[in-house]
Amino acid sequence: MKFTSQDKINSRSETIIKPYRKHFANTIPPDKQYWTLCAECNHPESEYNQVINNGLIQPENFHGVDLDAQAIDDNISHCEGKFFLGDIFQVMANHEGFNPAIINLDFLRTFNEELNNIRKVILMLAEYDQVLLSFNVLIGNFRVKHRDPDDIIYSMRDDPDIAMAICEHGWKNMETYLYKGKGHKTLMASVTMFK
Repeated sequence: MKFTSQDKINSRSETIIKPYRKHFANTIPPDKQYWTLCAECNHPESEYNQVINNGLIQPENFHGVDLDAQAIDDNISHCEGKFFLGDIFQVMANHEGFNPAIINLDFLRTFNEELNNIRKVILMLAEYDQVLLSFNVLIGNFRVKHRDPDDIIYSMRDDPDIAMAICEHGWKNMETYLYKGKGHKTLMASVTMFK
């Protein structure tokens, strides 16, 4: 699947590139990693090309994970980053030398459907510093009643594990950003957190 709309490009700029530069540095350190649910990367407006062309990362920093074997094979054939077939949580948990600067979880489902996955990543990052976590969730379409993005922040603070992690492990500045997703009535929300 390709995610190349101008809304998607703008959202990556507003939720990953600009915030990382505002809170940390112009580029991620050479020994750090950029982790993402990668989809297809071999096109000009892909996430891979956007973050490299903006100078946020070098190709060797990019760690893309997907469940689509064909997308991973194509990425390995045409891109310089590191690509993994599998579940992103298992891949990150088992990756020797895991050292994230940025994790971008580009989910297609609602916050409630992805809450357990979001919780897993927040808890996984307990021992890491200087990291940005961004996740995207569906907040409305023709089947899902539109949800106020601030409800996501309140729900995270009401979750005991996430609330504890936020307080004890230094997460700060949860910010939301809305953008139009694929489909006429699809609305997405990104939440960006810093630690």
